[in-house]
Amino acid sequence: MLDQDVAPLVRGLGLPGIFDVHVHFMPKRVLDKVWAYFDNLGARTDLAWQIAYRSSDDERLAHLRSMGVLHFSALSYAHRPGMAQ
Repeated sequence: MLDQDVAPLVRGLGLPGIFDVHVHFMPKRVLDKVWAYFDNLGARTDLAWQIAYRSSDDERLAHLRSMGVLHFSALSYAHRPGMAQ
């Protein structure tokens, strides 16, 4: 299924919208490091991982809304004390 197919499917099911439980919004410095990790993954392993939604927070929010996403979690991966705050 392509992104542009999601909103019509949601409407066709009579749903007001959906909840996406796998969305990543992080402070810019953390997100930059995460994207850099995946950009370099192919050099360290046999895996290549393309970042599908490499854009600003506002652009990613607009994209979620265009698919009928009404609510989402942020998955910030608090990996250091105090990071979640």
